[in-house]
Amino acid sequence: MLTRGRRAAGLAVLAAAVTACGSTVQAIAPVTAGTENLSATAPAAAPTGDAGLAGPAVPTAPSTRGDAGNPDLAPTSGATTDGARGGGALPAAGGPSSGGGTVPLHQGVGVTPTALYVGVTYTTNGDAANAAVGAAGVTHGDEKADIAAVVADINAHGGVAGRKLVAVYHPYDAKSTAPYATQDQAACADFTQDHHVFAVLGAGYTDDFTNCVTRAGALHIDQGEIIYPDNGFFRQHPDYFNIGTLSQDRMMAAEAAALVRMDYFHGWNTATGQPGAGRAKVGIISFDIPEWERPLTHVLLPALAQAGHPVAAQDIYRVPNPGGTADTGRIAAGIQSATLRFRQDGVTHVIILDTTGGLTLFFTGAARSQRYFPRLGANSATGMQALFDSGVITNNQLAGAVGLGWLPILDLPAAQGDKYATSATRHCLQVIKQRTGQTFDSTNAASLALGYCDQLYLLRAAVDRAGPVLDQDTGRAALEAIGSGFTAADLPAFFLSPTHHDSARLGYDLRWNTQCQCAQYVGGAHVIP
Repeated sequence: MLTRGRRAAGLAVLAAAVTACGSTVQAIAPVTAGTENLSATAPAAAPTGDAGLAGPAVPTAPSTRGDAGNPDLAPTSGATTDGARGGGALPAAGGPSSGGGTVPLHQGVGVTPTALYVGVTYTTNGDAANAAVGAAGVTHGDEKADIAAVVADINAHGGVAGRKLVAVYHPYDAKSTAPYATQDQAACADFTQDHHVFAVLGAGYTDDFTNCVTRAGALHIDQGEIIYPDNGFFRQHPDYFNIGTLSQDRMMAAEAAALVRMDYFHGWNTATGQPGAGRAKVGIISFDIPEWERPLTHVLLPALAQAGHPVAAQDIYRVPNPGGTADTGRIAAGIQSATLRFRQDGVTHVIILDTTGGLTLFFTGAARSQRYFPRLGANSATGMQALFDSGVITNNQLAGAVGLGWLPILDLPAAQGDKYATSATRHCLQVIKQRTGQTFDSTNAASLALGYCDQLYLLRAAVDRAGPVLDQDTGRAALEAIGSGFTAADLPAFFLSPTHHDSARLGYDLRWNTQCQCAQYVGGAHVIP
């Protein structure tokens, strides 16, 4: 539902609840990597990307090295360095050869003298999938048209590093019943075997998608899920960047601090959904995958215990990672059972560690049926405003909800979110409106469009400064060198570095106001370390 990547970037309720493309509420997609290894073997055939443009050369074996001196992006076990690409000395552009001429510079996958090929994932039937689980108000807009508009704008203003940007589109059908691993296999083959792209923008359903893409020599720039990777995932995938979000470790530490600042832990009456007497008893709903479990164990639970509110093991429910849309019913039933257990165990406060709104949708539905109204601990991935606007969650269910926000365009009603808009926000919406005629009927659809703008314009900014050789290594280094020198459409502040492949820098204390029936930020921004 919340679409913000592992096939979502906004909300995507539960047809793909943990997947990738913006900042939206999506459907329930897997939150984690599958166990299968996706093939990244490239055939000799040239891509058919754009008529009149020569396809990029078949890739050489990519480097999988980490970055020396970078504790957050160390190489994974068994990683090797490709000396020809990573360490071989190349003459400068136009430099003399032994024969008195010039030596052509070796370029990476997806790069030709006239074109740079980039793969982009997008969602089809997202609105229908959301409507099927009762969230018809959470819309996606025309994602492919969004992408095409930005690509056209880039090419109309010189392209990237003097080359035409050629988009290779791959749709993910939100109503597909195929296993997520199968859908990722097809997407990776399209990008790395059929078209040999320089970079992939957007996410798949499983971690194997990133493994496959980067192993083939491509960069992976993702702005799909609202929250997904942890520091461990970034260490394992040095050629992966997730913009528009922050790592789970950073988020959980910041959310714990926000909950304390906002006096979340006072007594609560779960029968009335109002403040009450007694001591808070905290429950947690999370995902049973490493990217959630590692920071839950090492960051959030210790922080809650230090604040005086340790969480009992029986009051943590871990949602099994879905393998496809067929698992939606099983997940809903599990959350129903967990909700009953929380109620019987006297849990008064429930922190939902969602990814794109799907867990929140299922939990609040189950709680409402049981007349159980605990105080919610929320964050941007909870999708409070989008879920409320779509009519699937009520004002009284959100009473007292507080937490951490980092995506004002998604977190807040349009009138409030507008004041956080940047020059890039306005440019993005103008480009899409002029080229497609689209205006957006939901904050979710707008957030998805802004996510595509950020991915594509960031790629242009990095490639333009990468130097004469364009490959996976120089592209990664150029992205890491961006620092705060890029204005994002979807974030108030942006930062990338060798130790930060997640770009969100600011967090806000987020609360639900039952008087205006809207989410609000309280106080000023907090820098998230």
